[in-house]
Amino acid sequence: MPRVSVVDGRTVAHIGRWLASLPDFLNLLDADEPWITFTAIEWLERVITPEFRVAEFGSGASTLYWAKRVAHVVAVEHHAGWHSKLTDELKERGVSNCDYILAEPKPLNGQPAKPYGEFGAFRSLKKGYEDQSFEAYASAIDSYDDASFDLVFVDGRARVACAERSISKIKRGGYLVLDNAERERYDPLRERLSQYRRIDLTGIGPRQFGTWTTSVWHITG
Repeated sequence: MPRVSVVDGRTVAHIGRWLASLPDFLNLLDADEPWITFTAIEWLERVITPEFRVAEFGSGASTLYWAKRVAHVVAVEHHAGWHSKLTDELKERGVSNCDYILAEPKPLNGQPAKPYGEFGAFRSLKKGYEDQSFEAYASAIDSYDDASFDLVFVDGRARVACAERSISKIKRGGYLVLDNAERERYDPLRERLSQYRRIDLTGIGPRQFGTWTTSVWHITG
């Protein structure tokens, strides 16, 4: 049986939903959906249940989406300003089932860093962050017990490192979700997770031009 399934994005069918999403650019927190492909959102709608425990790297509308639909969400954010904004939003909406963690990057200060993609390389290739260490950010999940989460959603900085730290925290039969998974810099992660079945959910998504891929690994065994 092949380890990878590719799901067509049904781009034409999603055009109306995409047009309806454009006004959310005015306030991204008004969007009741994560910023992933529509095909991936439809997959989530079929899979998640109110009993799920979810962790995510990168926060925003997705945090509010999870908080409405699952038992508990842990969100990790690297940007202090955005963390403050969303903290206020969570309080205003009376959200009580979210652990919201701020873990800012630290300068490498000339210290040698492992090449991006190597195990334990807590780095981001996002412009402006190349000389920062995201060790505290990727390691924020360490304080939670193994097999604590039904799903971990990786959509922030240092995604390879975040995904690596998350595998042991996912329940057997749970899911790891990586957005923008078509990027070549995530090849090392795809290789490391090759023993798990992967679904590539490709197509258009909210508030963005063009297509991209959200990938899901089913963590079994």
